[in-house]
Amino acid sequence: MVKVILSESDDQKKQIEECIKIIDEMSLEYSKDNKLVLDLSSLKWMLCCSALLLSGKIVELKNKGCKISIIPPEKSDVSNYLTQLGFPLGGGKSKDTFIPIHHFFIKEGEDSTKLIEKEIGEIFKIIEKNFPSGLINGVFYLVGEMADNVDQHSKFTQGSVMVQFYNKKGHIDIAILDNGITIPGAYEKNNLEFRDDSQALTKALSGISTKVGELGRGKGLGTSKKLVTEGLKGDFYILSRKGLYWAENGKTGSKLLEKPLNGTLICMRFKAPGKDLNIYPYIE
Repeated sequence: MVKVILSESDDQKKQIEECIKIIDEMSLEYSKDNKLVLDLSSLKWMLCCSALLLSGKIVELKNKGCKISIIPPEKSDVSNYLTQLGFPLGGGKSKDTFIPIHHFFIKEGEDSTKLIEKEIGEIFKIIEKNFPSGLINGVFYLVGEMADNVDQHSKFTQGSVMVQFYNKKGHIDIAILDNGITIPGAYEKNNLEFRDDSQALTKALSGISTKVGELGRGKGLGTSKKLVTEGLKGDFYILSRKGLYWAENGKTGSKLLEKPLNGTLICMRFKAPGKDLNIYPYIE
C-alpha cells in the first residue's frame, strides 16, 4: 500500500517533490506483484501539479496491466474536488473555470503534430468561451508553446494537460506533463554538454536548443517563463528527470532530486491581469 500525504498548502515546489517520492513508491509496489493500493484517505489538499503527476503515473501503470485500488479521501470536499478534476484516470467534463485532467496518447506511426493540434484546438475553444478575456492571449500562447515543445522535442507516448482558474483566489494554474526522453535526455542524445540535470534545465531556459544546429530553437521555454514571471507576475516550474527548476515570488532556483521523473512536467501559476495583456514585449 502506498499512502498519499501532501502538504496542506499552495507550495507547488514542495508538493512536486512529495509526489516524486510517492511515484517512486508506486513503481516499487507495482514491481512486486503487479498490484497497487493507493491510500488517499488522509489527503487534505492536492494542487493541479500533483493531481497531474499522480494521475499520469496511475494511467501509465494501468496501461501496463497493473491492478489498482484507490482508497478515497475521508474529507468529502477533497474527494468531490478530485472527481471534478477527473482524478484518477482523467476524462472529466470541462467546466466554466477549468479543463480537467486530460491524457492523450501517440500510437506507433501516428503523426504527433496532428494529434497535439487536435487536442490543443479543443482546449482553446474552452478557454476562449469561458476564461476571462484578459487571460486568453497569454493562455493561448503558453499552452500552445508548451504543446509545441512536447511535440518537437520529447518523443512522448503519453501526454497530459489540465488548466484551472480559481475564482476566489484569482489565479490560474496550467500543468503539462509528458513521458518523453526529458530535457537532460535530449541534451545527451544530441551530445550537448551539461553538468547535471538541473543545469540542463537552466540551459534550456536560456535558449540553448536540444537540437544541434538549431540556434534559438529553444527559446520557447525561456519566453514562456518570461511571460509568466514578468508579464503576468506569476510562478513557473519545470521538473525533468532529476532536475527541478523554479521561478517564484521573483526568485529563481534549481536542485537535483533523489528520484527521477520519467518525463517532463511544466507548471505555471499567475493571476488574471486587470486588463488585456499585450504579450508581445515578453515573447519577442
